[in-house]
Amino acid sequence: MEEARRWYREAIAGGHPEAAPLARSALRDLERREEDLRRAEHYSRYGYLAYADPSMMRPSPTPEPESRPSEQDPSPPQ
Repeated sequence: MEEARRWYREAIAGGHPEAAPLARSALRDLERREEDLRRAEHYSRYGYLAYADPSMMRPSPTPEPESRPSEQDPSPPQ
C-alpha cells in the first residue's frame, strides 16, 4: 500500500496532463478503501459490544404520566 501511494504521489508530482488526474483518482480510491477497511476492523472488534450488553440497547426510562381517575373507574375518589 505504501509503495502504491508513493508511486501515485510521484505521478501526481510529475504533472502529466493525463496521468496526474488518474493518479489523483487512484490515490483517493486507495485512501477511501483503507478508511473503509479501518472502520470494518474497528466494528469487528468493538461494534458488537452494543449488542452484547442488553442495557445499552434499552431506551432510557421515561417518567410515567400522572394517572387521573377516569369516568369508567367504579371507585369514587376519597
